[in-house]
Amino acid sequence: MQEEILALGAASVLEGMIHTLFPEAVRHTFFPALMRKMMRQVINLPEAQIRYSGLAAAFLGFCIIYAMK
Repeated sequence: MQEEILALGAASVLEGMIHTLFPEAVRHTFFPALMRKMMRQVINLPEAQIRYSGLAAAFLGFCIIYAMK
């Protein structure tokens, strides 16, 4: 169980870092059909909000990893 939680934290860190470092890429990247509806909503967000949500996700993932170790 601990490994699954650590993997979730690591995935959150990676996902958050992508959105924090490259918020403009979110607008121009191809997403599978299941994610298109959600991404349409994200595309309309300002880059600063995408960046801050990515930073929050990365921080949350880091906290999960830190708490599990």
